[in-house]
Amino acid sequence: MKRVLIEANPALNINFQGFKTIIEESLLRDRLMATLSGFFGVLALLLASIGLYGILSYGVASRTKEIGIRMALGAQSRVVRSLILREALLLVLVGLAVGLPVVFGITRFASTLLFGLTPTDPFR
Repeated sequence: MKRVLIEANPALNINFQGFKTIIEESLLRDRLMATLSGFFGVLALLLASIGLYGILSYGVASRTKEIGIRMALGAQSRVVRSLILREALLLVLVGLAVGLPVVFGITRFASTLLFGLTPTDPFR
């Protein structure tokens, strides 16, 4: 086919590609964006974890004397540990209470940009 077309008009630039190759090349940019989004999501999770650790570390360091007094007065280490972990749980719950509505709002916005997909497709 290519030979016949070039014989008819030598100025034609004909390049045949397989359908699979065309589809893969057209999806390359979308795959890159999905990979980058996943990477930045993991990076955000890592930064949030480091931030939570830093806040807890600062809280424990600033309450060292209080913890020492509690231990000196006979508090068990399990009670002191649960006191600190309760504060961490409170921070996580506040973060979830603020973050989840934001995520659901962004999800609704993102669903308008997706054709034939829902934002929860990866979880199906």
